[in-house]
Amino acid sequence: MQTCNIEKMSRTKKLFFLYAALQILSIAFVLGTAQYLPSVVASHFDLSGQPNATLPRDQYISLMLVIMVLIPSFMAAMPKLMTKLPPKWANLPHSTYWLAPERMAETLKVLQNYFLVLACELNVFFAVLYWLVMQAHRQNPTNLSTEHMLAATAVFLGLIIYGSTQLHFQFNKIPDASKTT
Repeated sequence: MQTCNIEKMSRTKKLFFLYAALQILSIAFVLGTAQYLPSVVASHFDLSGQPNATLPRDQYISLMLVIMVLIPSFMAAMPKLMTKLPPKWANLPHSTYWLAPERMAETLKVLQNYFLVLACELNVFFAVLYWLVMQAHRQNPTNLSTEHMLAATAVFLGLIIYGSTQLHFQFNKIPDASKTT
């Protein structure tokens, strides 16, 4: 019987399993807590945390599940989708170098890892937003914590900026051919 040796597993596989686990946990979280929401859910809030739009609970839960599944899934699939597009549409520094046939596999691996991390971050962010809406409904009157919403958004945006910066620096440098020979 073969055992899964996590140390030998590639970073991409580990990230994919993390992404899949977060997807499953996010869906389970929403489905497992849906009954605690009121029959009419405040689905949108103004800047002071006051609700200004509502949805029936079933529609809200369906919308949250669609958002929580489709957007991260689209991000996770992005590198595969990119292989179907003309290379001229890729917005990479030194794209001619990085999209050359001999480097395409390496480039796609880096992009796959980046987009899997992004998909994981989106899963967590959407779950936090859902949790904040649940917490808002525990108050009378319903009120979303703008402090928590801003903190969650700031952390999410900080992670996006950090990851995007790292990705840019990785593709902005071209190895010196004289040092690799």
